[in-house]
Amino acid sequence: MDFEQRAVVVRQGKGDEDRATMLPDRPREPLLAHVEKVRALHRRDLAGGFGAVELPYALARKMPGAGRDWGWQ
Repeated sequence: MDFEQRAVVVRQGKGDEDRATMLPDRPREPLLAHVEKVRALHRRDLAGGFGAVELPYALARKMPGAGRDWGWQ
């Protein structure tokens, strides 16, 4: 979700295409609050030695530690 551009982007959807649609104003604030809660949980998980995800393809070699970055959560 791109809160600044007010858009929802689906990567590699049907036909392996990226698609975007509008993010309506009404759910924006509740979604932002939820994302902040999840981000705090991710920070706690990282502090406890957890919170990493498996990366696609060869990214784990190309970008060591990227699986712990917030963008992959």
